Amino acid sequence: MANILFLAHRIPYPPNKGDKIRSWHVLEHLLKSHKVHLGCFLDDPADEQYCGFLRTKVASSYFAKITKFGQKLSALKGFISGEPLSLAAYPKTRLQAYVNAVLEQENIDFIYVFSGAMMKFTPQLINSANSGKNIPIVLDMVDVDSAKWSDYAERSKAPLSWIYRREATRLFQYESKAAESAHQTFFVSDAEATLFNQLTDKRLESKVCSFKNGVNLNQFNPEIYAPIRAPIYGAEREQKKAVILFTGAMDYRPNIEAVLWFAANIWPQIKTSAKKDIIFRIAGGPVASSVKALGAHNSIEVQGYVDDMAREIAAADVIIAPLRTARGIQNKVLEGMAMAKAVVATSLANEGIDAEGDKNILIADTADDFTDCVISLLSDTNRREEIGESARQFIEANFTWDSALAKLDKTIVAILENDT
Repeated sequence: MANILFLAHRIPYPPNKGDKIRSWHVLEHLLKSHKVHLGCFLDDPADEQYCGFLRTKVASSYFAKITKFGQKLSALKGFISGEPLSLAAYPKTRLQAYVNAVLEQENIDFIYVFSGAMMKFTPQLINSANSGKNIPIVLDMVDVDSAKWSDYAERSKAPLSWIYRREATRLFQYESKAAESAHQTFFVSDAEATLFNQLTDKRLESKVCSFKNGVNLNQFNPEIYAPIRAPIYGAEREQKKAVILFTGAMDYRPNIEAVLWFAANIWPQIKTSAKKDIIFRIAGGPVASSVKALGAHNSIEVQGYVDDMAREIAAADVIIAPLRTARGIQNKVLEGMAMAKAVVATSLANEGIDAEGDKNILIADTADDFTDCVISLLSDTNRREEIGESARQFIEANFTWDSALAKLDKTIVAILENDT
């Protein structure tokens, strides 16, 4: 059994958004066999209710409260300090004190760092009383976040393009240093690991790899929701509206861009071409004002947070992922496929998943192609169900958490054996 310090940029529970899905499953997995100390930020007051639950699971914990406004102010300090803005957004004082105390009082075998931003709290990257300790670090970078800012810079006008480019440059320098200091660095997909190795001229290739996200196949199980999975072109054709569903955190820029693009360029064509009443539903929160505004259209529903995303997916007819910017693996795609739904996605949304087009998923990158794919699925129940069943089989074969976390277990064994 290892004694582990687990650091995360956001409380890893509940698993209701992309990063928390991954961090929770990793933490839950570690807790089965190891002693874990948890230090993280609490950026949503609604999540404070879960601190008690986590305290019952871990050996010790500290939840550093921050606000969105406070993070923005802290980020601005990065212009003065030269630090990447997305790192400056996480203040050090209180959480650093907890980290220092754990390292002084506990014989920590290794530190699991979830997201690159948290690396700055580790002895390797700070000047502290513990900086001399050679504690192995497992860094879960998840995505090449600096590449996301590069994408933003290319698609933005000045002065934002300048700010984003600065962020991409400074953040990549930090990511490189962080990976160099870590015993092992993981990314969420082979594509992200390959990109990082290319950007670093493969000098860190020996200790950079990936482990995929998985899907909770018991939770996202279409059989549980079978009674609400009526076909849209069956006996209830005139009574049931077809539902096109997008899921995700709707304050995240790539998700906002995706639904706005779909609503402006694709949805009008689908409504005109569809042979029945149809709804575009957006599920997930928090919700940006620009997305809320879409709800003014009588054919678009903006739901915000939902208690049971699997149920929302089960009630939909087609799942869409029209992402124009994407990093890592899209949980929205994995979950839709796990629920045996036909998913229409852009190539970027399928990156890292690598589902086979026209078999497990439909791929469309232009507005016209996306429109055609959605309409074809709405009008062909058999094809929709065939793709959905194939999608479920694909997820069962390739995206279980047990298989995903096996790589992490091997790394832990290697660390512990090296200490003995």
